[in-house]
Amino acid sequence: MNAFPVVIDRKDSQVSIESTTLVIRTPETTKQTIPLHLISQLIIHGKPSVESDVWRQLEQLTDFLKNHVG
Repeated sequence: MNAFPVVIDRKDSQVSIESTTLVIRTPETTKQTIPLHLISQLIIHGKPSVESDVWRQLEQLTDFLKNHVG
């Protein structure tokens, strides 16, 4: 399966990481999960709450892919 961009643009969103999965929570929906290997880009617009672990995991995944793929 190919990776795809993810856009998070609701200010009341909460974004976190559970293992190797991006977790998005909003008051209107149930928990949404996306495996990190399926994300080609993460686009944040507005002011959602993003845990620092999200950025750390994405950086580590990006570094790994640069060194081991293609």
